Amino acid sequence: MCCQNSRAERQVWLLQKEKAELKLRLTDLRRSHAFLRDIRELNQQYLDYRHTHPKEKETYGASSLPALLLETRHIQTTEQQLSRINNQTEKRLQRNGILTLREETCYNSSTDVLRKRNMAEVHDGVDEQNNGDFSGCH
Repeated sequence: MCCQNSRAERQVWLLQKEKAELKLRLTDLRRSHAFLRDIRELNQQYLDYRHTHPKEKETYGASSLPALLLETRHIQTTEQQLSRINNQTEKRLQRNGILTLREETCYNSSTDVLRKRNMAEVHDGVDEQNNGDFSGCH
């Protein structure tokens, strides 16, 4: 009888603990639902404002920094993918004898940066508009 009473008390305690955890989880879910609803509403207000004021330039404050960093990461990832594609294309063109690269030193006066850059020369009149001249630093 003693063991059954102790076992029943332990089960009651475990069920109470589980009930408290479920209540806490339900409260968290309600708060997160309200948060997401508020974010959705704020986003809609922003989109409505941008739609009614399309020519107004966007300004960013310190609170925008995390979003800007995330956007920068997306841009950098895209830039890296395009760079990889460009490198693969150049290698294929070089293998086929259509393209040769020459190294050129470029100076950018606005950033005071000297850098070396590979300049492409296209053979067989593929680039007739520029006559194969890709000189000039951008």
